Amino acid sequence: MNCFLTLDELKQYQPKRDTYFVFGDPIGHSLSPKLHDSYFSLSHLDGDYLAVRVGVPQLQEAIDCVKGYAKGVNLTIPLKEAVIPILDEIDEKAEKIGAVNTLSFQNGRVKGYNTDFFGIELSLKEMGVDLRNARTLILGNGGAAKAFLAVCTHYTEHITVAGRNREKLTTFCKNTPAKPTLLSEVRGEFDVVFNATSMGMGAQIGASPLKFSQLQHCGFLFDAVYNPQKTNFLTLGNLWENMGINGLWMLIYQGLKAQELWGNPVEASYAKAIYKQLSMSFTESKKNLVLIGYMGSGKTTVGKEVSRQTGMPFYDMDQMLEELMGESISTVFETKGEAYFREQEAKLATKIADLHGCVISTGGGIVEREENLRFLKQNGQVFFLNPPLSEIEARLSGDTTRPLLKNPEVFRTRFEKRLGRYQTAADHIITATDAKESAGEILEIFCQ
Repeated sequence: MNCFLTLDELKQYQPKRDTYFVFGDPIGHSLSPKLHDSYFSLSHLDGDYLAVRVGVPQLQEAIDCVKGYAKGVNLTIPLKEAVIPILDEIDEKAEKIGAVNTLSFQNGRVKGYNTDFFGIELSLKEMGVDLRNARTLILGNGGAAKAFLAVCTHYTEHITVAGRNREKLTTFCKNTPAKPTLLSEVRGEFDVVFNATSMGMGAQIGASPLKFSQLQHCGFLFDAVYNPQKTNFLTLGNLWENMGINGLWMLIYQGLKAQELWGNPVEASYAKAIYKQLSMSFTESKKNLVLIGYMGSGKTTVGKEVSRQTGMPFYDMDQMLEELMGESISTVFETKGEAYFREQEAKLATKIADLHGCVISTGGGIVEREENLRFLKQNGQVFFLNPPLSEIEARLSGDTTRPLLKNPEVFRTRFEKRLGRYQTAADHIITATDAKESAGEILEIFCQ
């Protein structure tokens, strides 16, 4: 049976057993049907759990359609706040949070609950994270963020909430200990950071709510997104050695709490069993566009142009390495040697390969280690920028920041040595010298 329905299909649906739903838009990525099917199997209950694409304008109609027979309904984006005015009754905790994600039906009346609070709290406990007096940062100020704010407020007064609209942030933080700030202005050290935005999923799979540099002084990262399993937010944090968790534990714990509210039995062993099953269900991914080539081949310029045309985030590995090492590459070469630098570059290559839907510009020596490209090609399409050597030399004339330029003979010998490696590693070779022309040729191939 298809567990994903349109509203028109819902109107025609005839239940054959106890039936539950999740409403939201988008909904096609949802793992809730698999979660609750796993629960039915573990608890030996005969039930169906269906996902229905429902936007705010259709919410009343969808609820009216099912409240005569549904055993329960979950709500996700963008319905958690919109449902409150049409409820007959609201649970005290949900009212305090200001968001509802679970509905029950009794005698024709609709009551709203919020089980996200329990999902967040139990997820942190699962990871051994203590929020007491912690410095916390919440990214986002929508319905999902309200549950994170409620949990943080329960344990600490050190709360910052970041978003894109200062006026909405001020309203969101009113009458709470939280301080509002814009995402672009996030600075300082935080023990726990919660992503309550949709950045990292669906059409925004390449996005991260915080930039790479902003994550340097963050501790534990909690991403409400669970598909893909490792978002770019978590991957960028991992480059700074930050521990993190996606939203899967939260999804499971809030789902099991919903089953309890609907009057069904839940045993402690269910959560781990369901996690094991669901962790094999992640499907979302989007290939990276990886640029390789000798110094001066235009990787940064072309990469930024591709990023400008597509909206895909751009990451320059050499720039990231300088941030991670805390000093320039030329200084590292002089004080610690090339071998040390290549080791740091290899560590970055293994981790940055986990990104989705990004443009990655590599250093000229990325091909010095064959395994670097093996990692980058796991989720990336590799383009070798190969303008004539004379063009490269002209571009770099007068550049005093690159160690190899101090010896022209070594510079040319190194190019000839690496040329075959670039060609072998590349999925496609680009010979154009103009940045816009190169970007256009790359995108014509990449977007096929």
